Amino acid sequence: MYKMERQREALDHYRSVTEQFYRERLMTPSERFKELYEIISVGQQEVITDLTVIQEAMDRQESQGKGAYLCEYAVFKRLVQLEKRVVARSGDSEYLCLLTVGDRRGRTLKAEIQARAMERLKNVIQSALRSSDSYSRYSVSQYIILLPATNYENGERVMQRILSAFNKAYVRKDVAVSYSLKAVRPSPE
Repeated sequence: MYKMERQREALDHYRSVTEQFYRERLMTPSERFKELYEIISVGQQEVITDLTVIQEAMDRQESQGKGAYLCEYAVFKRLVQLEKRVVARSGDSEYLCLLTVGDRRGRTLKAEIQARAMERLKNVIQSALRSSDSYSRYSVSQYIILLPATNYENGERVMQRILSAFNKAYVRKDVAVSYSLKAVRPSPE
């Protein structure tokens, strides 16, 4: 589809196949597959010299999403690379968080339970984070979050807020969410 210049269809198909990996097969797509997103999402832009027109188009896109920024993992990696540069230049602290859904013993859940829990977790993350925060699906049972301009204590508070909201939204007692929190290391100069 992409080579036939049907970019929109190629992106829709990519998203559909990615969702099948996660929901139906309980598999994480390979890095090579995830990188296809970068290839097919790059489109030809028409030549526009008026920045106001460009900004208005970007504003229309931005207004479609509320809450934290959900993106494909390939885009998320680029955002982290940019933030590493910011950390190196400014000295500010930023944190990466990895949320993992499993049973109380840390094992993978049945497919239908996993899918529902991950959907609920996505909704909780979306509403619990600032609009300047971004997150992505990392694997069948994980989301990864970038918290810019925060410290460890605030990162811990954010994670506790997400866990609390998830436990209220998803009442199954056999499902648990665990997390890890680590500072973004600056890029070497």
